[in-house]
Formats: sequence, C-alpha cells, structure tokens
Amino acid sequence: RLCEHHLGGETDGILGFISPTPKRRHRLQQALRWAGERPRVTGQELVRLVGHIVSASLSQPFMLSVLRHCYDFITDSYFHRQPLWESAAAELRTIAGLLVLLRVNLRSTWSPTVAVVDASEHGFGVCVCTRIYV
Repeated sequence: RLCEHHLGGETDGILGFISPTPKRRHRLQQALRWAGERPRVTGQELVRLVGHIVSASLSQPFMLSVLRHCYDFITDSYFHRQPLWESAAAELRTIAGLLVLLRVNLRSTWSPTVAVVDASEHGFGVCVCTRIYV
C-alpha cells in the first residue's frame, strides 16, 4: 500500500485519498474541544488555532465557512485576554465535529456543473455554469 505522510497529512496512492493523519486530526480535535469550553485567551492565541484549522482544511475549504465570530474575536481581543465568546466557541465545537469529513477522494468524477458562492455585508451572490461538451 503506497501511503505518504506530508505536513500532517497522508496520501494513499492506492485508494486515492488525501486526509490529515489520525494523530493530527486527534490533536486538532482535542484543541478545538478545549477551546469550545470558553477558556480565557487572546486573539493572538486564537490565530494560531485558526491557522491549524486553515492548514488542515485546505483540501476541504467548506470548513472555513464556519468561522465568522472567531475572526471577530481575534480582531477585538488580539492583545486582550478574555473568555472566548460563546459564538466563537460554538464555531470551534462545530469544526471539531466536522473533522471526520476532512478526506478527499482524488478519484472522484468531475461534475459538469460548477457553482461559486460569495458573500459580503450587503448580501451574497451565486453563479452556476454547466459545461457543454462538443
């Protein structure tokens, strides 16, 4: 079985999967559960945890859409230690539960339909396109 480990992830060349290593997933899950209990932290400390989430989620960026209040907490409390807001703690608990989904099948077929979504403070936009094969 061809399996490579790289930067906290593993690639299975036989089955065609990329995912975080079980050790990395477990450590990140433990850190997220700890943060979900609303410890007293600074925004600077939370940046490090969010960085680990971003790094682990690069293969499944949908996870990053959960983070909203964490970024507000970081901005508001970068140098100030305070209990983590309940809204930010809830986001981190949600991500802890979603970690099992961080697995990408490189052999999945491509869909001819592509959707793009973006949001702002004033609303959101959705674009969908279906490729026509000739």
